[in-house]
Amino acid sequence: SIYLAESDGGKVTNIAAGGAGNGVVLTSSTGAFRLGTVSALGKVTIKADGGALLDDNGATLNLTAQTAELTARDGVGTSGDPLETTVAELSATVSGDGAPVMINETDGLSSLAVKTKKGDVTLNFSGGPLTFVASTGHLSAPSAAGTALTFETTGSDIVLDNVNAGSASAVTLTAAGVLPDGNGGALNLTA
Repeated sequence: SIYLAESDGGKVTNIAAGGAGNGVVLTSSTGAFRLGTVSALGKVTIKADGGALLDDNGATLNLTAQTAELTARDGVGTSGDPLETTVAELSATVSGDGAPVMINETDGLSSLAVKTKKGDVTLNFSGGPLTFVASTGHLSAPSAAGTALTFETTGSDIVLDNVNAGSASAVTLTAAGVLPDGNGGALNLTA
């Protein structure tokens, strides 16, 4: 496994942890991490407690792992340049008010957890997308069958449009306020 602690962010060009179960842990107390390619057969954990996790290689894959845990204050990816991942289990947490989560996953996910504080979320994956529009509070994941979903917003309501995780997958939703119906008489939740 590889462990790297940085005090002021920086650029990660290429990190690979070979061997079964090996992982990568990257942390920064201030500043942004600009990500090139990070890969491991186990878990990748990347934290930017005082900044953002940003894509530094365009449309090229950023993360490859079994599990990825991404945490940042100021956002994970941007709308113009989302992070690209190939993982089975994905967790993304942003703590800054209005900070976005923007990720393109190359295939399906067995589990997905997202936590935001009134930030826009777009997570594209096979079976997705999951979208949260912060200005209206609308949450949608209409075709995420087979993916266990956890979504939390610490700064607003969740207006539930259509979340479909399939009949065999769990869904957990947590809002700072209420969870009103967002699509009239249509089905809101399948789990």
